Amino acid sequence: MLPRPPRILGPAFPANPSVFLGGSSTSRIAETIRIAMALTEANLPVEIHHAEELTLRFLGKDNAGIIPEYISNHRAAQEFDAADKVFDCLHLRDLPRNNRVLPFATWKPLAPLRPLSDSIQNFERSD
Repeated sequence: MLPRPPRILGPAFPANPSVFLGGSSTSRIAETIRIAMALTEANLPVEIHHAEELTLRFLGKDNAGIIPEYISNHRAAQEFDAADKVFDCLHLRDLPRNNRVLPFATWKPLAPLRPLSDSIQNFERSD
């Protein structure tokens, strides 16, 4: 039988531990808030990972990123600046045409595509 490791208190093992919750995905927000409220009512200390993000999303004060159809929704919010407070993304086709959200959409400017002049002059057709 292996000897039991010594009990170490330090930064990795605080003397007054708290429950650490992480669940800011769209499908987990309500569940995370319910758990946090129950633990708080039981006078247990709770820490919530990305609490500001969760609060903004719960109150509907976050932004949704509209992305091109050729980009997957999976982790697309990471492509936006943190200041934009975008936590979810969707494709424009996912919104109905008479959606009440569209008038509030703001668009980031796109850099125009310009061909390189050398590339056009040196382009040879390969038939």
